[in-house]
Amino acid sequence: MTRVVLAHGAWGAPSDWDDAVAAAGLADTVRLDLVDISVTTESIEVNDMWNHVVGTIAAALPSGPLLLAGYSLGARLTLGLALHPSVRPRLAGLLLVAGTAGLDDAAARAARVVVDDERSAWQARDPQGFLEAFWTLPLFAGLRDHPRRAALLAERTARARVAPQRLAFLMRGLSVGRMPSLWSALPTLDVPVIVENGALDRDYVAVGERLVAALPQARHVIVEGASHALLLEAPSTVGASLAELVGECT
Repeated sequence: MTRVVLAHGAWGAPSDWDDAVAAAGLADTVRLDLVDISVTTESIEVNDMWNHVVGTIAAALPSGPLLLAGYSLGARLTLGLALHPSVRPRLAGLLLVAGTAGLDDAAARAARVVVDDERSAWQARDPQGFLEAFWTLPLFAGLRDHPRRAALLAERTARARVAPQRLAFLMRGLSVGRMPSLWSALPTLDVPVIVENGALDRDYVAVGERLVAALPQARHVIVEGASHALLLEAPSTVGASLAELVGECT
């Protein structure tokens, strides 16, 4: 039986997938939790974080065929897992929601490390202030009128406050600037893939087009009227894509 593994985004939670999973009609999923994973990182160097986290997750995955789905940071980790030697032979399909395969320009990587380190330091000293400001970025325009915006922010703040320094360190290590560029390896992932983006999230739409061009069996779903946070803005559409892939992979 193909197991469905779900990865949430930065400063998110496994419950972010609830509505999409319900829309997909799935009764059993495996959900990763980055707060739990951060417990394993206390002795890890920041530049070794990506390989450590991907390896730790890969070792804990269930046996048998796997359908991997991830949102944003979770989508990046999903690609890292898909290429891991212990996972690649069992990979049945991928759902990449608002994700990227990294940066392949050295200058862009260095600049992004600076930005993500600053964000992580801010989160560590003031989780609430950081997250409130983070959700005002144009990236999250579709969340401005979300009916549960205040509650969702409160949930994220509470999670960040459990171990703010540890979580901030994890986010530094999993930065887009510090993760390896995975673009050159994408043609080896010859399985069904759905790449999903919000139409308002224009930069990521362009990245999504590049992902689809590089992956042998990928198709692109663009959600009109939505921005980056598709698990919260358009869970029924994400759920439909998830159900479609489950049908193909089982």
